[in-house]
Amino acid sequence: EQYPAREVLLLSGGPGFSTAGDIRDSRLGLSIPVVIAGPAEGIPQASTGWQMAGELPGGRFSYNYKEPLLEKWSLSFVDVDLTSQKPTVDVFQINGPPVNPAAGLEIVLHDSAT
Repeated sequence: EQYPAREVLLLSGGPGFSTAGDIRDSRLGLSIPVVIAGPAEGIPQASTGWQMAGELPGGRFSYNYKEPLLEKWSLSFVDVDLTSQKPTVDVFQINGPPVNPAAGLEIVLHDSAT
């Protein structure tokens, strides 16, 4: 079997910003989704010092992330579908209105069933 029989999703938090991207395996032609969850409160920070795209030594693996949006909050959704023969993972990132540091950050989620 050429491909692994599992799905991988990497989640990380704490760098001060939110972004999503992927790590690619050029040998197998696979893509691993990556979600970096930024601050739940406060103002997102710049990605200064972080390389948002690149390649690991040897050339097999490369990575690419979206530039984070400053002064906006973002929320990432991870949708894992295990109902089909081949499981899938989808990552969605929603960006909100600008953050007003004086007013604080308020996020209100609405249940679509109500």
